[in-house]
Amino acid sequence: MLDLDTLPDHVLGHILSFLHWKEKETLASASTQITKVLQSSFGWQHFENTRQCSSLFKHGPFNQINDHEKTIVITFGKYFQNCKLWLHLEDFQDDSDKTNILQLVAHHCGQLKSLCIVHPYYLAVSHISHCYKAYFEPIQKLVFKRKGKCSISLKRLFYGSKSRDQTFSGLERYLGLLVEHFIYPVLLCLDVFVGDMPLSTTSASDFFRQQLSLTYFCYLDTLKCPIHLINTDIVLCLLKANLLHLYLVNNSITRRINFIEKVHLSWSKINVNIPKEKMYRFQVHYIFQNRFLHQSHLCQNPFVKSIVFSNLSNAISTPFIHHLIDNYGKFLNTMAFYNSLWEENLMHFSNLNKLNNNLIKLSRKCTALKAFLCSVPITSSALLNFVAQSKSLVHIRVYADVIILLSKDKPFREFKDKLSGLLGREDWLVHRYNSSNIFDIPGVDSLLFTTCDR
Repeated sequence: MLDLDTLPDHVLGHILSFLHWKEKETLASASTQITKVLQSSFGWQHFENTRQCSSLFKHGPFNQINDHEKTIVITFGKYFQNCKLWLHLEDFQDDSDKTNILQLVAHHCGQLKSLCIVHPYYLAVSHISHCYKAYFEPIQKLVFKRKGKCSISLKRLFYGSKSRDQTFSGLERYLGLLVEHFIYPVLLCLDVFVGDMPLSTTSASDFFRQQLSLTYFCYLDTLKCPIHLINTDIVLCLLKANLLHLYLVNNSITRRINFIEKVHLSWSKINVNIPKEKMYRFQVHYIFQNRFLHQSHLCQNPFVKSIVFSNLSNAISTPFIHHLIDNYGKFLNTMAFYNSLWEENLMHFSNLNKLNNNLIKLSRKCTALKAFLCSVPITSSALLNFVAQSKSLVHIRVYADVIILLSKDKPFREFKDKLSGLLGREDWLVHRYNSSNIFDIPGVDSLLFTTCDR
C-alpha cells in the first residue's frame, strides 16, 4: 500500500488537488505530512465551491456553508492558481453590505491564472447587467491586478425572458459591459443560452445586434451559443483569432424564426478560408434541443466532433440514423440521445427490430467515436453488438432502466458480464436514471450538457 507520507510535497499536493475543499478540510488532520501540504501552496492550487457533492453538505444551512467557503478563500486564496466559482442568487446583491465570494477571490487571489464563473441558470443576464459592485467590479479588479495573466470563463449565462425587450437588451447590455470594463481581452470561454419565449416576441431581426456584439470577442477559445446568433463571417472572424471550440445549440427558437443553417453558415467557405494551423484543431459541437427534427436539418460539416439530441418529440428513424452516419460518421467523437427525467418517454428509436443493424452500421462507420450516451430504450443485443463493433469507444453511459433485455441475454447479471468483457473491464457499473448522473460522464465535455435542464 502506498504511504502518502513518503511522497514529495508537490506530488502529494497534486493528488489532493482532485479533492473538494470540504474533503481537504476533513483530511487536514489525517497525518503530519498532509497537514503540512494543506497549509502550503501545493495543497490549494485548485479551488471549486460546487455544492453538487451532496454527501458533503448533509448538515448546515446555506449561509453557514457560504461563510465557510469564504473563510477558505481568505485563508488559502493566496495559493489559488485555478478557481471555479458556482455563484448563487445571494452573490448578485449590489446593495448588500456583505462581501460575496467573487469579491473575496478578486482581493485575495493574487496568483490566479484562470477563473471560471458558473452562473445560476435561473438568473437572466438582464439582472446581472445591473450588478456592478457585486459582479463586474471584482472581475475587472482581478483582470487589472493580474495584468492580463488571468483568463476568464463565463458559463451558463441565461438570457431568456417573457419580455422581448428585456431579453435582447439584457444580452446586448451584458456583452457591452464586458467590453466597456475591458474584460473581453482575457475572456477564454463564453457560454450563453436562451430559454423559450412566446411566439409573438421573436423574430430573426432581434438577433442581429447580438451577432454584431460577438465580433468584439476575438480572443475567445470557446464559444457556446444558439446557432442563430452566428453566421459565416462571425465564425471566420473568430477563427482568425483564437477560436478552437464552437458549441451550437438548435432549440425551439431556431425553428420559430425559420433559421436555416445552410443559408447562414457556409461550412465549405469556412473550410476554404480557415487558417491552416487550425484546419485539424477547430471543433464544432451540435446540441439539438428542437422538439421536431428532420434529417434534412443535419447539414454537412467537416468540423463536427460531437452531436447531442435532447428531448426530440419525433422518433429516431432508420433514415435519420443513416443520414447522421453519412454526414458526420468519420468525424464524430461523442454522440448522445437523451431525454430529461420528466420526459423520459418522449424520444425513442422508431423501429427496435432494425436497431441492431442500425447500431452495427453506426459503430462501423463512426470509427472515431469515443463516447456514447443513451437514455432512450435500447435492446440488449443492439447494445452488445454496438460495443463489440466499435473501434474507439472508451466511455459509454446507458442506463439499466432503458435496456430492453432479450431472452437470450437474461438474466441481467449475464448480460452485464458480457458487456463488461466487451468493454475490457472487470465490471460494468450499473446506473439508475436520475437527474444527478445523466450528464456525469468522466472524460466527456460537460459543456455539451450545461443547459437550463440542470
